[in-house]
Amino acid sequence: MFQPILPIVAATVGNVRCFQAHRIVLPPSSSNHFPYPQSAQRSARPIYQVLVTDDDSRLRALERLILERNGGLKVIDTGDSDEAIAICQTQPISLVICDILKPRMNGLVILKTLRSNPATQHVPFMFVTASGMDRRVSPLELGANDYLPKPFLPQEFLSRVWRLLTWRN
Repeated sequence: MFQPILPIVAATVGNVRCFQAHRIVLPPSSSNHFPYPQSAQRSARPIYQVLVTDDDSRLRALERLILERNGGLKVIDTGDSDEAIAICQTQPISLVICDILKPRMNGLVILKTLRSNPATQHVPFMFVTASGMDRRVSPLELGANDYLPKPFLPQEFLSRVWRLLTWRN
């Protein structure tokens, strides 16, 4: 049922500090509760496939963890820009999450390549980057659907991902 929590609340009465326990009742936590669409339920088969491409393997692992565990999404990740483009052209990708600053081919080139191909031009594209590019040229003006600066909050990241996925449908 409800889980009681007994915090100690301090109050000052005159010059004397009094401590008193107050009972706060919170609703039970449910492992089946997701604030996202029904398709995100753990028991449901993921219907969205997200491509994450970043040269930082730790960040890719973090984004994968957030998207798979909390979002119930299927994730493909790669650090190679050429492989990211090949994946988009051969598999049904629902969303591309990319870093701007990448070795060999940066994220802007990936975006331009995908937008120039009729098969991939409508795939939503989101930049997650520490680049200061937003001060010079907005990635949104270059054709991206969203832009999230690093560091980011996992809740905001997942919320923006779901907005792009559900906006498309």
